[in-house]
Amino acid sequence: MDSLPPELLCIVFAYVRSSVQQRQPAPAATVVRVCSTWREVARKLCPELWTDIRLFHCRSDQLSMFDEYLRLSENLPVDIAMDIPIGTPDMSPLLFRIFRVSRRWRSLHISTTPEAFRFVRTSGSQIMAPLLESLRLSISPRMVIHIKSMPSLKVLVLQDVLLETPGVASFSPQLEVLDICSEPGIFQDITHADLLLRLIAQESGRGSQLRELTLKTTLPRFDGPSGPQLKSYISSVTKLSIGNLDNSARTHYCLTALQPLLPHATLEELTLDKLHDGCSRIILANTSFPALHTLTLSRTEPVYTETESSPYRDSFPALKHLRLVDLTSYEFIFRVLSETAPDRIHWPKLHTLEIHCNVVPELLRNVVESRVAAGLPLDKLEIHSPQDVD
Repeated sequence: MDSLPPELLCIVFAYVRSSVQQRQPAPAATVVRVCSTWREVARKLCPELWTDIRLFHCRSDQLSMFDEYLRLSENLPVDIAMDIPIGTPDMSPLLFRIFRVSRRWRSLHISTTPEAFRFVRTSGSQIMAPLLESLRLSISPRMVIHIKSMPSLKVLVLQDVLLETPGVASFSPQLEVLDICSEPGIFQDITHADLLLRLIAQESGRGSQLRELTLKTTLPRFDGPSGPQLKSYISSVTKLSIGNLDNSARTHYCLTALQPLLPHATLEELTLDKLHDGCSRIILANTSFPALHTLTLSRTEPVYTETESSPYRDSFPALKHLRLVDLTSYEFIFRVLSETAPDRIHWPKLHTLEIHCNVVPELLRNVVESRVAAGLPLDKLEIHSPQDVD
């Protein structure tokens, strides 16, 4: 490798940059440790390598390291990922430096606490991010962020964060991923409803680029023109996740209004997370998702009784992959999966069962054997559980 010309080494470094996983050290940090030749080439000839900036550890030299990455990346757009745990010493100087270069952001992913964002409350209204394509913020327990402009935004993920921006119209048409999540009760007085309603209000009848939608927060009331606007805005969504909803009458009202607006024909993946039985019933009522191939049930109460057919069977006729995560009760799913009567068989196309919870081995064995007996064997069984299943 030392004999390669610098131009080819830069190509190698570009592959390194694209292949390093999210939680691993920054590509530049890996490359410069190989040898002096690689270090010299990387620092002098490969500015793109230094655009991937990862701040995962609380070190005293992080501020100088960040400045060095900015300098060596020249004026290229940068991808910044910062994960600062609770109890970390004051990181405001570093965050201040990050927000000073907002015009160079290509992606910004930050997970931290509100204390680190004290300065943003006064300076955030002036933040301009013309190149920003991906914004992911997780700031618990609660935070309001102000960003003035993000005209290139395609991915927006907010966890326990309320984004206030006057520039919704600039990124609404090209937004591809929208993920809004907050624990129940966190945003009782200020909700994400305003942001969602302003997004769909930009709908002009031409549809949108939105493909992934996660709503794990207080839902707005889709009354008046907002209903048709939402239906058009999410008409091409293929991946939907709904959760973190209480079992109140208001939630039932909002879900009842939302259910007929969902993209039944195009949806391929659905996640129901932390839902009460009543909420799940509303979503699945008299509904079929003919293209849906992947269903995730996470921390969700079952929709099934001994005296009725499970709505899961009728709602997902083409299901191929079932994922179960920390269910409050999984016996009902195993029971319907074990049905062998022709008029009660669930999901004849199912080939993958993925389990992330403790299971009773006998019930699981019964599922496998029943599917084989019905001529519908599973191709793949994944068990992620602290218990061993022989």
